[in-house]
Amino acid sequence: LDQDIMNISQWLLRIELDRKRMADKILSMEQISEKICQGFGGCLNVIFNDDNAEKLVLRIGTVDQTKSSMTDESEDTTRM
Repeated sequence: LDQDIMNISQWLLRIELDRKRMADKILSMEQISEKICQGFGGCLNVIFNDDNAEKLVLRIGTVDQTKSSMTDESEDTTRM
Protein backbone atom coordinates (compact mmCIF):
# COMPACT_ATOMS: atom_id res chain seq x y z
CA LEU A 1 0.00 0.00 0.00
CA ASP A 2 1.88 3.04 -1.26
CA GLN A 3 0.89 6.32 0.33
CA ASP A 4 1.87 9.78 -0.76
CA ILE A 5 4.71 10.91 1.51
CA MET A 6 3.13 14.36 1.81
CA ASN A 7 0.15 12.80 3.64
CA ILE A 8 2.27 11.16 6.36
CA SER A 9 2.73 13.09 9.61
CA GLN A 10 6.20 14.35 10.47
CA TRP A 11 5.72 12.83 13.93
CA LEU A 12 5.95 9.11 14.60
CA LEU A 13 5.67 6.64 17.43
CA ARG A 14 8.77 4.47 17.87
CA ILE A 15 8.20 1.18 19.67
CA GLU A 16 11.06 -1.14 20.62
CA LEU A 17 9.90 -4.72 21.16
CA ASP A 18 11.39 -7.37 23.47
CA ARG A 19 13.05 -10.10 21.40
CA LYS A 20 12.54 -12.80 24.08
CA ARG A 21 8.80 -12.16 24.32
CA MET A 22 8.53 -12.11 20.53
CA ALA A 23 10.29 -15.49 20.36
CA ASP A 24 8.16 -16.94 23.19
CA LYS A 25 4.97 -16.00 21.34
CA ILE A 26 6.41 -17.00 17.94
CA LEU A 27 5.67 -13.59 16.40
CA SER A 28 7.40 -11.80 13.55
CA MET A 29 7.67 -8.07 12.97
CA GLU A 30 5.69 -8.50 9.76
CA GLN A 31 2.81 -10.20 11.60
CA ILE A 32 2.62 -7.38 14.14
CA SER A 33 2.74 -4.76 11.40
CA GLU A 34 -0.04 -6.50 9.45
CA LYS A 35 -2.30 -6.66 12.54
CA ILE A 36 -1.79 -2.96 13.24
CA CYS A 37 -2.60 -2.10 9.62
CA GLN A 38 -5.70 -4.33 9.68
CA GLY A 39 -6.94 -2.67 12.85
CA PHE A 40 -6.44 0.91 11.68
CA GLY A 41 -6.77 0.62 7.91
CA GLY A 42 -5.16 3.39 5.91
CA CYS A 43 -4.90 5.73 8.91
CA LEU A 44 -1.40 4.56 9.86
CA ASN A 45 1.89 4.06 8.07
CA VAL A 46 3.85 1.24 9.75
CA ILE A 47 7.57 0.71 9.14
CA PHE A 48 9.41 -2.18 10.77
CA ASN A 49 12.92 -3.57 10.67
CA ASP A 50 14.04 -7.13 10.04
CA ASP A 51 13.50 -9.84 12.65
CA ASN A 52 17.29 -10.37 12.74
CA ALA A 53 18.11 -6.73 13.53
CA GLU A 54 19.87 -5.91 16.80
CA LYS A 55 16.80 -3.99 18.05
CA LEU A 56 13.24 -4.81 16.99
CA VAL A 57 11.69 -1.44 16.20
CA LEU A 58 8.28 -0.43 14.83
CA ARG A 59 7.79 3.11 13.56
CA ILE A 60 4.18 4.21 13.26
CA GLY A 61 3.07 7.47 11.66
CA THR A 62 -0.40 8.82 11.04
CA VAL A 63 -1.70 9.45 7.54
CA ASP A 64 -3.75 12.60 6.94
CA GLN A 65 -6.82 11.32 5.09
CA THR A 66 -8.13 14.84 4.41
CA LYS A 67 -5.06 15.80 2.37
CA SER A 68 -5.33 12.70 0.20
CA SER A 69 -9.07 13.19 -0.39
CA MET A 70 -8.49 16.87 -1.23
CA THR A 71 -5.76 15.86 -3.67
CA ASP A 72 -8.05 13.29 -5.28
CA GLU A 73 -10.82 15.89 -5.64
CA SER A 74 -8.48 18.45 -7.20
CA GLU A 75 -7.21 15.83 -9.65
CA ASP A 76 -10.80 15.02 -10.58
CA THR A 77 -11.62 18.66 -11.29
CA THR A 78 -8.55 19.14 -13.47
CA ARG A 79 -9.54 16.17 -15.60
CA MET A 80 -12.94 17.62 -16.48
